[in-house]
Amino acid sequence: MKKLLTSLPLLSLAVLNANLIEKHNDTLLVSTGTELKSVDIQNKLQPLEKYSLKIGEYVEDVDISGDYLYVITKRGMSIYSLSDKDNPTLIGKFDTEYAKKVSVRDNRAYIANYRDGLQIVDISVKSNYFMSSHKVRPPQCVTCCGIICILNE
Repeated sequence: MKKLLTSLPLLSLAVLNANLIEKHNDTLLVSTGTELKSVDIQNKLQPLEKYSLKIGEYVEDVDISGDYLYVITKRGMSIYSLSDKDNPTLIGKFDTEYAKKVSVRDNRAYIANYRDGLQIVDISVKSNYFMSSHKVRPPQCVTCCGIICILNE
């Protein structure tokens, strides 16, 4: 049986009505709709809010890769530099309507898009995030039980 370690400190962080919680190492990213909070959980009995970002749109998904935070809204992907861990800086955007999920691996952002299927964005050149993008439309991209499955072309 699992025990609840703490609940009161999280209430004091004003993360009620969370719609998305993503864990990355000792950090929780918690969305309360149009705001994203970063909570340090190194000390599990005393979680500490590190920063809060007002995204301006409903946050669908997030991913962290290296020193970058990728935030998905229905309008696309915003990219934040985490070089200052307490003060993320918006450094780029990729506009795409109906975005739902993001996964970043090997200098590629894989964006699940309700209308356009899977979008693959080359993010290898940090000064120009949007050098190239490739849309993979159904039937090459399908959703299986919430997991994106890429079929051979």
